[in-house]
Amino acid sequence: MSHDLQHFAHTESLILNAPPERVFPLFGPMREKEWATDWDPTLRYSETALGDSVGTVFTSRHEGQPDTIWYVNRFDVARFEAEYVRVTPGQTLAIVAIRCEAADGGKTVAHVTYTFTALSDTGAAALDQIAAHHPDGVRGWEQAINSIL
Repeated sequence: MSHDLQHFAHTESLILNAPPERVFPLFGPMREKEWATDWDPTLRYSETALGDSVGTVFTSRHEGQPDTIWYVNRFDVARFEAEYVRVTPGQTLAIVAIRCEAADGGKTVAHVTYTFTALSDTGAAALDQIAAHHPDGVRGWEQAINSIL
């Protein structure tokens, strides 16, 4: 089977039932465990216990895949903006950008953008799956986060 997809980008905007000051920290590496049941990162280097500082390196594991290596490129609490670089060796590189903004009624709109690039034929095959299923997964974050707010 031929895999032509080498690059995939997708943005979802989530409506979350609390102000950005409360919502944004939940997008930090360790706080994400509060709402994402299958998320279990391992901090490799961080200046904070929650991994929410620039320069933090952590890994995540998905069944049957090599560890994904994450780097916190930006975590700006004042601007409610985060950016992660993640590499699954031999497969994909992704930039994950999150921007939260205040919305009416004390809510937050969280804009979540994933930009994936294939690093190999295996990565291109993975991108086919990501393009088919990833948007639904990110939309599911809205319910998961709102359930703990």
